[in-house]
Amino acid sequence: MTEQKDVSDELLKNQKFIEEVVKKILKDEKKILKEILREEKEIKKEEEIIKDVENKIEKKENQIEELINKKIVSRKYNDILDWKKYVWDGCEYKVKKEANKEINFVCKKLKKICNFTSCPLNFI
Repeated sequence: MTEQKDVSDELLKNQKFIEEVVKKILKDEKKILKEILREEKEIKKEEEIIKDVENKIEKKENQIEELINKKIVSRKYNDILDWKKYVWDGCEYKVKKEANKEINFVCKKLKKICNFTSCPLNFI
């Protein structure tokens, strides 16, 4: 009978140990799941921020594209060679400035170096 009691005690002891281990595993699992959920929420927030930034960038790109298209469309001459031939060669606002073996042409109207992109005579 004592042998049976010893076996029974050993079984109880083992059962308690297993229950403790299972409790610890469940507790750890719960902790890990909470951490995963927290991380997922954080990732979702970051994804929303990234998406918002991407939308803002796309909106800015569209605005820039519209401005570029508007500026190109509103030019008399979109080709620099045509502009040179019809505007720059005969421009009354163009002043030749020589300095240090360098020749620059300054626009009297803009008060800066002549160039195709900002020429006031090339806009409609």
